[in-house]
Amino acid sequence: MHKRGHTVNNLHENNEVQKSYAGLEDKLITGGGPTIISAGISLSNSPHIGHMREFFVAHSSAEYLREKDIDVQIIAVADDLDPLKKLYADMPDSYKEFIGQPLINVPDHTGQFALRVEKNLFELQSALRNLDIDLKTVRSSELYATSEMSGLKIKSLREAGRIGVMLSAMTGSETELTKGIINASCPSCSKVNVKYSHDVESGSANMTCYACQFKGEVNLLDPINKFRWRVDWPARWYALGVDVEPVAEDHSTKGGSFETASAIAREIYGISPPVPLEYRWVRHESGGAIHGSDKPLTAYEASRQIAPLALRSFFGSHANDAIVTIRPGELLGDALLSLKSIDQTPDNDAITVIYRLKESSGVDASKIARAVYGIENEAILDVLDRSSSSAKGATLEVLEEEYMLAAKEIFCRLANSEWPEVDDELETLMRNFFNPQLNRRKLFKALYEYLIIDSSGPRLTKLLRAVGRDGLTRIISKRDSE
Repeated sequence: MHKRGHTVNNLHENNEVQKSYAGLEDKLITGGGPTIISAGISLSNSPHIGHMREFFVAHSSAEYLREKDIDVQIIAVADDLDPLKKLYADMPDSYKEFIGQPLINVPDHTGQFALRVEKNLFELQSALRNLDIDLKTVRSSELYATSEMSGLKIKSLREAGRIGVMLSAMTGSETELTKGIINASCPSCSKVNVKYSHDVESGSANMTCYACQFKGEVNLLDPINKFRWRVDWPARWYALGVDVEPVAEDHSTKGGSFETASAIAREIYGISPPVPLEYRWVRHESGGAIHGSDKPLTAYEASRQIAPLALRSFFGSHANDAIVTIRPGELLGDALLSLKSIDQTPDNDAITVIYRLKESSGVDASKIARAVYGIENEAILDVLDRSSSSAKGATLEVLEEEYMLAAKEIFCRLANSEWPEVDDELETLMRNFFNPQLNRRKLFKALYEYLIIDSSGPRLTKLLRAVGRDGLTRIISKRDSE
């Protein structure tokens, strides 16, 4: 077992998840080179926050092994050869023609990239980089272009009948006996077919395309033609030398993908399957699983909103066998609360105030947190400055016009006045601008609504001190433009 020096980047992080890996080092089969941990994702859609759990499992298990002085490399397999299964919410109707074609054929409709997979891969890699998760990315199209995968195809085609019998017996599906083990892209329309007859030695197949009725020969050894998932997984293990693999709950059931892949790995490829790291799905606060079609918070958005320390800690606060519940509008607060040994953590109401003031005044979140909530902990302040609001945007409540105009006038006069250093004197100055004929309760509600888009909050003088006269002027300008 090769060893090396290491730096573990988990200061202040909650590592409840580390308990999931107790004894992992004893399950590894030692050999030459580093221990390979593999994670995978389809590039059919922009990766969402739920997909990140697989990469956090890979990252946290790697950190655990490095603490044991074990050399580790994480490889992320980004699948760009699977067929497009449906039209996603962000895709124009004209893209229906690409359904059933390999993902690598689908253009990027935004025009930012040539291909959709390139856009989604960029967002994945950016998210992982933002979160300080270090790994090597391998695209399926790159992997299938290697001589090793070509050789595995020939070996697997010779055993295709046996593989079909194994899959049928383990899944209880007779259709496995009639499906090919390789997705064959039609030479005419590019749609992926799974029914054909093939020649074992040449790797060629005769097919009738279900979509365009093309009849003819296709070369199954062409890199665009990849194994179907249940065969692709063990082939990856063989080609990449995988030792450890995160396994989502839907793949770890009896007759599921991991069980069938493990059988193929042993009986067809003659290797031991990797050590599985089983984990539960990430779910919405409603309890349902997160799906790409739901337009959930993307991994890229989350990695830009939440500082790496806090987001890693949030996932790390859940053991792998525990469900992670995501509340998108309160994710930063939940992430902050997961940090270990850090006091003065603001609640979600405070976070909302901090970022609303930051957005409208241009004042740093840390300065507002100090002035309004007395937060001095540098770790919390750093996370606040490196994050942004994950709460849904808010709009001013429609109040009686005379009260909103009165609130604006009060703040305009304050912005043009010299402020006393004592808070009580600042409040007196503000009250001097009140119209005595107006209801005080309604007027205070209007002041809060104008300043933080809420009906109440911390003491007004604290909010004013946090943004200062310049910040207040910017708030007034922003409200005028809304």
